[in-house]
Amino acid sequence: CPQVWRGCHLRLFTVALLEDNSERLRRLLEAVARRRALPAQVHVVELHDGDVSAYTYERTLMMEQRSQMLRQLRRAQGGPAPSQPPSAEEE
Repeated sequence: CPQVWRGCHLRLFTVALLEDNSERLRRLLEAVARRRALPAQVHVVELHDGDVSAYTYERTLMMEQRSQMLRQLRRAQGGPAPSQPPSAEEE
């Protein structure tokens, strides 16, 4: 129902290293949003290299766990075959 989102503001967040050009990155993301006609507020979060590595590892792990769970649910429901080959843990 599109009316649910009426009046909401879209905020885009991106993560950058401290040595990255955060202002340039923000302007680039704003340009992408404008080309897509997305009225969005863009925020760049600067983190240390170790913090970025820990964050990306955690998010990747969560994504892999979700994907595995969805594949198992599809198999249990007799749905279409998974689009990716099973991982070593699944075999």
